[in-house]
Amino acid sequence: MSTSTSHYNLTKPANGENYSLDVWNGNMDKIDAGIWAGLRYRGTLSSSNDLNNITTDGLYYIQSTAPSNSPSGQTVIWSIFLQFSPSSTMVHQFIFRPAGGKFFMRERSGPQSAWLDWMMFTGTTV
Repeated sequence: MSTSTSHYNLTKPANGENYSLDVWNGNMDKIDAGIWAGLRYRGTLSSSNDLNNITTDGLYYIQSTAPSNSPSGQTVIWSIFLQFSPSSTMVHQFIFRPAGGKFFMRERSGPQSAWLDWMMFTGTTV
């Protein structure tokens, strides 16, 4: 007998059970709707915002002044901030394109004292 996943209620056929394309397509529709709902544009962030207090998944625009708890020592020209929470306890945050073409990421889980520091990646050609 099939079971379901806990977050998107995707159908998981049991071992030995025939797998239907209708089940596959239904799962794909749920994934598509979940991603689309979670990663919508949510607005502009400024120095009056605090990245530690952003609780809604989505895309945000940062224009010229960095919000609190951004990576320190970085000049912001413009950036895109993405928050994605794959579970109720884990949050991934990304900042794309501060000055110099860098990319930053951090993972958050549990209390603020347990959050990882921002990690910087530079745009090198491969």
